[in-house]
Amino acid sequence: MQRLKIGPRLAFSFGLMLLLMFMATAVGLWQLNTLQEQAQRLHRADTQALAVLQVHDHVLSLKDELQRLALTRGATPPFAEAALTVREDFVKTVDEAIVALGPPPRHSRQIEQLESIKVSVPAQVDALVNLAHAGNRELVQARLANELQQVSRTTQALVEEINTEVALEQQNALDRMRTMQQQALTTILIVSLLTLLAAAILGFVVTRSIAQPLAHLDRGARALAHGDFNHTITVSGSDELSHLSQVFNNTAAQLAHLYANLEQRVQERTEELHHRYRQLETSIAVGHHVTAILDLDQLLNYVVELIKERYGYYFVGVFLLDESGEYAIARAGTGEAGRFLHQSEFRLQTGEGIIGWVVKNRRLVRVDDVSQDNRYLRLDVLPATRSELALPLVMGKTVLGVLDIESDQLAAFRLDDLPVFQALADQVAIAIQNASLYEREKTRRQVAENLYEANQALSRTLELAEVLNLILEHLSRTVPSHRTAVMLQNKGELEIVAARGFPEAVNPLQLRISIKEDDVFQQIYQTRQPLVIPDVLQRPDWQHVENLPPARAWLGVPLTRFDQVIGVLSLTRENPNAFRDDEVKSAVTFAGQAAFVLENARLYDKIVRFTQELEQMVRERTIAVQEAYDQLEQLDRTKSDFISIAAHELRTPLTVLRGYSKMLLNDVVIAENPHRLELVKGIHTGAIRLQEIVTSMLDITKIDSRVLELYPEPLYLPSVIELAAQTFTEPLTERKQTLTIADMSNLPSIMADPDALQKVFHHLIANAIKYTPDGGKITITGRCLNGDTEAIEIVVSDTGIGIDPAAQELIFTKFYQTGELALHSTGKTVFKGAGPGLGLAIARGIIKAHHGEIWVESRGHNEETMPGSHFHVVLPLRQKN
Repeated sequence: MQRLKIGPRLAFSFGLMLLLMFMATAVGLWQLNTLQEQAQRLHRADTQALAVLQVHDHVLSLKDELQRLALTRGATPPFAEAALTVREDFVKTVDEAIVALGPPPRHSRQIEQLESIKVSVPAQVDALVNLAHAGNRELVQARLANELQQVSRTTQALVEEINTEVALEQQNALDRMRTMQQQALTTILIVSLLTLLAAAILGFVVTRSIAQPLAHLDRGARALAHGDFNHTITVSGSDELSHLSQVFNNTAAQLAHLYANLEQRVQERTEELHHRYRQLETSIAVGHHVTAILDLDQLLNYVVELIKERYGYYFVGVFLLDESGEYAIARAGTGEAGRFLHQSEFRLQTGEGIIGWVVKNRRLVRVDDVSQDNRYLRLDVLPATRSELALPLVMGKTVLGVLDIESDQLAAFRLDDLPVFQALADQVAIAIQNASLYEREKTRRQVAENLYEANQALSRTLELAEVLNLILEHLSRTVPSHRTAVMLQNKGELEIVAARGFPEAVNPLQLRISIKEDDVFQQIYQTRQPLVIPDVLQRPDWQHVENLPPARAWLGVPLTRFDQVIGVLSLTRENPNAFRDDEVKSAVTFAGQAAFVLENARLYDKIVRFTQELEQMVRERTIAVQEAYDQLEQLDRTKSDFISIAAHELRTPLTVLRGYSKMLLNDVVIAENPHRLELVKGIHTGAIRLQEIVTSMLDITKIDSRVLELYPEPLYLPSVIELAAQTFTEPLTERKQTLTIADMSNLPSIMADPDALQKVFHHLIANAIKYTPDGGKITITGRCLNGDTEAIEIVVSDTGIGIDPAAQELIFTKFYQTGELALHSTGKTVFKGAGPGLGLAIARGIIKAHHGEIWVESRGHNEETMPGSHFHVVLPLRQKN
């Protein structure tokens, strides 16, 4: 303000004006000092709030930094050194906050809390360092989450208390400023009235020089009272009013700056809380829903869509390792890019790209600028990717896959976001493991049910065509494929006997596949193990069949029966790496059942065809046999008639011959001539022998014709045996054989024909003498049998050459000869002299007519060891009517 030159006439007015100006200046200075005090109080309150807020932020930073260090794998010393450094910074920040709060007692309680935090937090950090040295990282993370969270809540409460006090200070300051404004207005009004009196003297200049700055100050005070901290006051000059306007402007600027900083801090903290809330909400949502979803595809699609919806990232996808562990395959993704990657089964080899690197190293990767990372593999479907976060999905020691998050912004992933996303990835890994286990168990149960149903269905039929159709039907349920076929080996080729999934233009049953050296089929036949070809395009020896869609993955399962490969189950899919290990095991199990049933069906089919052929042959042979039987029956009747006629015709001349020969033996002339007597004896003996043969022929004829007449009477069987044995006294003496008849006095009498039984034992003793060498023994024993029917058993035993087991039944048939025909002899007792072969047949016929049994027991025929024979005869005590 310019100093005015006033004349003496205005001296009094000027003096009065000076007095008024002095008063106004005093009031203004008082108000200015008051404003400065209020501004300083506001500044001090903001400083205190900022200091406490810095302590709270430092607690959060301390917690995040320690969590990051605890999650970092490696040695313990880096964690300890970093933790001690962070602790010292935290203590320094707390000291600054205590200094900012000022001396007690105004903030005594807050200062005490800060002092307590200053002591407790370093102690907690030291305890965490000790735990880290002990290698207990899980307990470090737990205490970080619990104890530092409590400190964070304490500092948050302090911040809220200080903010409340700051707001109260601001309100009080504003109230005081309004009061001062009213006082200033009153003073200005008084000064103005007085100045008007002085103005009458000093004029327009005094009014202008004083009123205008005060008007500026008034407008500034009003604007400041209404919260317009950007309003400035411009007063020219260098007097107190100008200085007051500068102080006013500086105070307003400081208040504006403090208010702007406070609003920015509140906005940043609000955004931070909102971000944390969104992370927590997403984690809770994932944890709540993924445990209820057991379908793996549905689970993965839900996770990627939820993360993209909550965070708004450019792309979220999940890549899972295949069973070989060599490739990470896209299983879910957001947007068109995700659908394309999933449908095309996009895969990355372990170590390839950022995703492959994460799989190989089992560590997360955060890339702020993918263009600067040589691991990044750019995809055409994701052209806008600028930054990427890839987190491993780990379950125990097994890497399941990768959760991949991509953003179209540079450095989109903050460092403090990593623990949250890693925890989210761990939740997803657990859910994937649970879903995979559920799917495997569900698949195993379905396979078991399919195998059981297949076994039940296959066991109900043996028709080959039906069995083949059932095999294909249940095989397609157990291991679905684009094409399936049952191949059986036939003369160095594989013949397709049943097939499904082949085009109509191709008849698979006409296809023949040659088995070449070292090809897939030869390998299956040699190893008898299943063979999986992930991609047939990589096999130069693969035999492609024309007019068939190109195959990519192939599974060949041997059909093994009794360690022999009888065929192959062929399964084809049109995409590579399509067969899982559990599917191969299911196919092998099914092949074991199918091979058993198929072999049975083939055998049944052969049996059916053989039976049909055999039935035809039997019908033909039956006709031929019937014709032959008729002829034999006619020949047998003719033979029997011939024997009967011949025997009757021979009896008359034999009777005459025996009579005349007996007369000649009694003739004196013949008796005196020894030579003639010998000739007549020979004639008489031959006639008797011929008479016995004729009698035997008549007996066998009666037996065959079933007209044998018996005359049973009570008899003592040992007597009959002795009578039969007496006729062999001379032959036994000639052969130096011994015939022993055991004591059978205890045997009861039986009802039987004595003449017929005498013939039986006559033939048995004659047979024993004939086939026992000279000096041998013949023994006849008997005993009673007490069973269902009372009977007597007689056994004629010898020490002869024995009888072959194959001939032990044949010897009882008529005309059967055990020796060579060249050894035929008319003698009844010559060693091994073959007779007509009627004796044993007559014996069996007579025994059968008595309702008895006759058989022979012998260890075999041997002319060196002489095993002997035992002829058993069983006769009932009483004959049936």
